[in-house]
Formats: sequence, structure tokens, C-alpha cells
Amino acid sequence: GMGVVPGVAVSGVIDMVTYKPKSGFAYSQRPLSLTGSWQYMPSGSDQGFVGVYLTKWNTSMNMRDTIAMATQNLTSMMMSWTSFTINLNYMSTASPDSAIIIFSASGSTPVNNSAMYIDNLAFSGTATGIKENTVNHINFTIFPNPSNEKVVLNYTLKSTENVVIKISDVTGKIVKELKPNGVIGNNKQELNTSNLSQGIYTITIQGDNSLSSQKLIVE
Repeated sequence: GMGVVPGVAVSGVIDMVTYKPKSGFAYSQRPLSLTGSWQYMPSGSDQGFVGVYLTKWNTSMNMRDTIAMATQNLTSMMMSWTSFTINLNYMSTASPDSAIIIFSASGSTPVNNSAMYIDNLAFSGTATGIKENTVNHINFTIFPNPSNEKVVLNYTLKSTENVVIKISDVTGKIVKELKPNGVIGNNKQELNTSNLSQGIYTITIQGDNSLSSQKLIVE
């Protein structure tokens, strides 16, 4: 058989072969957070997760830019309805044109009989005029892209700061994370992609006061 398939709910279209989301719904606001209520009953050591993405189609690059995103893992039992608030992390001052929300009852290694219930979903607040003045954009390039073995990131920092580089899949799950020492000016970081499955990923570079993300295609 095909083993255990995670229970996934997506506010959009899901690929029935890869079980990964393909598209969301039209949305043009800049909310502060996603709110709602949930119950979660993990089986064994299973971990559920939530991913929220606001994107905008980039006509010149022929791809979707991530305007804001948020991910949260669920590890503990919640037998009764529990309210939640997931704050969005903005990477751009632009307004999105689409949103996609993903709920999964299991992590990358699903366990049978995990269950999640969701209700009262809503976007809350507005981020206009908040993040734009506090987060600097990091200019960086990815080469080669598409990639199948490794990529080299070249990025520029306006100050010496702690840096976290994350690669996440389309569900928001972080599949690789590095913490290099960032220096003012030009920086270079090599990432091994040979152990990643084919697909579309997001590389996020985050500093003490700076943030940026780009798409990576692994073939």
C-alpha cells in the first residue's frame, strides 16, 4: 500500500499526487494575524502544523512572491476547543493578491489516527505602516536555480548581524536551517540540495533587523 497519508486541509487547490498545495484564494489585505479555534489529538509523537502564505504574482519573474508567511507546529494534545492567534511575518511592503492556508494533522512522517478540527478562521488587524519601517530587505541571489545538487547564496547586509537561513517546502515545513555569521557587505553561503525532493521551496534569509525570501526549484 501507500502507507499513511496525512490529513491535510487547504484553502485552495491541492495536488493529489504530491499532496502539496498549488494555489489559494483571492485576497488583497495585509492582516496582522490569522485567528480561529482548534482541537488537536496527535497519535504518538506526531506533530501537526499550520502554514499561512500571502503571495503576489510577479509578472516579470513569472512566479509568486511571498508577501507574508507564518508557520506553527502543533505538538501538544488539545481535547477541547482552544482559540489561537498566529502572527504573520511580512517580507514585503506590497499588498498580496492571493492567500493560502494549510492545516495538517501530521508532520513529514505521518502517524495513523492523528486528528485535527478547525473552526472560526479569520484574518485580523492590519499590518500597514508597521513592518515596513522596522525590517530591512536583504538583497540576495540564488545560483543555480533550478538546482539539483547545491546552490550558492550571495547576499548583502547593511550591518554585521546574526543570520538564519531556512529552506521550507510548500507546506511551510522547514527542511534545512543554517546560522552563519553575517558580516556587513557581501556574504556567500553554499547550500546542499541533493537530499531534497523535486519541487518548489522557499529560501528565507533573516537577520536581526532584516528579512527576505525567494523561491528555489529543485529538479
